[in-house]
Amino acid sequence: MLDDNNPKPSIFPRQTQIHEHADELLRLMEQHEFDTKPVIAIVEQSSRFRVRVPLIGAFSCGKTTLLNAILPEPLLPAAVTPETSLPVELHYFASENLLHHKANDTTRPLSREALVNQEWPEATPNDWIEVAIDAPTLAAFPHLVLVDMPGWDSGIAQHAKAIDQYLDRSLAYCLLVSVDEGSLQETLHRFLAELAIHNKPYLLLITKSDKKPQADALAVLDHVRDQAVKVMGQAPLAAIEIFRKDTRAPIL
Repeated sequence: MLDDNNPKPSIFPRQTQIHEHADELLRLMEQHEFDTKPVIAIVEQSSRFRVRVPLIGAFSCGKTTLLNAILPEPLLPAAVTPETSLPVELHYFASENLLHHKANDTTRPLSREALVNQEWPEATPNDWIEVAIDAPTLAAFPHLVLVDMPGWDSGIAQHAKAIDQYLDRSLAYCLLVSVDEGSLQETLHRFLAELAIHNKPYLLLITKSDKKPQADALAVLDHVRDQAVKVMGQAPLAAIEIFRKDTRAPIL
């Protein structure tokens, strides 16, 4: 029943049950001349089921650099601007597939060059980019989609998109703050306040921590975590320092 190119269910018990019993159920339904279309639709929907973790932070806070670090080679555009950036959904797939999803439900393929250079003609703010790739780190979590959201500095449109398009489909939100920022920016503070209304889980990452002495970086982590807890009313699922390659500690 499953496409061999799609990740097999291995994390969610209900999903595993659907796939284990689908063939036998369809056989019985065909034997008794029942309509199998509803069951086929459920199986297909289950095969495509994934949970998303949007990454939220200011421009140049290190979101894209972090995601590129878990790929076999850098692929996501790092030199982005508010005018051209779109959400990029990154997930595991057995073969590479780069797509530009239009707001009108059409899709067009992208080349690697077009992705890196952000060449998506006639893009609208509600479009999004899908990067499906065979990366060992992502293969360990086949149901996970990491969403590189445009930098928060781009304004209220991206704020609304992160809430409206991802709130009901996300497992948790990942908040990234550069060690240079030192604290939560006002825009991120307001975003967390809205997440708190929905009681949404979140993670906190302090990026570029190697740019400061370790004691100072840890002080920033503690300060930002305290700020986030005060707004959210709950501690983050994790609070982690992120380091660049070839510095005092590895990324994650």
